[in-house]
Amino acid sequence: MDIELLEVSTDDQVVESEIFSFSSEFFLRLSNSEFSKLGVSVKKVVKVDGESVDFKLCDLSPFIRDSIVRFLEELLVDVVTESLDRLGESPSKDEFEEYTYDLKELTRFIRTLRIARYTYLKRVG
Repeated sequence: MDIELLEVSTDDQVVESEIFSFSSEFFLRLSNSEFSKLGVSVKKVVKVDGESVDFKLCDLSPFIRDSIVRFLEELLVDVVTESLDRLGESPSKDEFEEYTYDLKELTRFIRTLRIARYTYLKRVG
């Protein structure tokens, strides 16, 4: 399941996008949390490669961006703790990759969300 951050120019052209892929289990956790209530997603027409596309986007005003980052940072602490508990004493390589995948993606998402040029959030699902 994906979440996307978009950099959109003043003429509504998508300049850059960054996609974050989470496991279905983690995406469900996000969708059932405060994350889904932070900011309002509204239909917005943007241009992707010259073509108009209608997306449901959340405008990342400074307040909304900061609220989402704060929420995700708190969630990150929980995910780290859970991941370490699940890993145990000597996890296999596969277990390590499985239990840390969402953790790595969440960290990357938080870092990128702090970059002000990304002006919209798209909760893809």
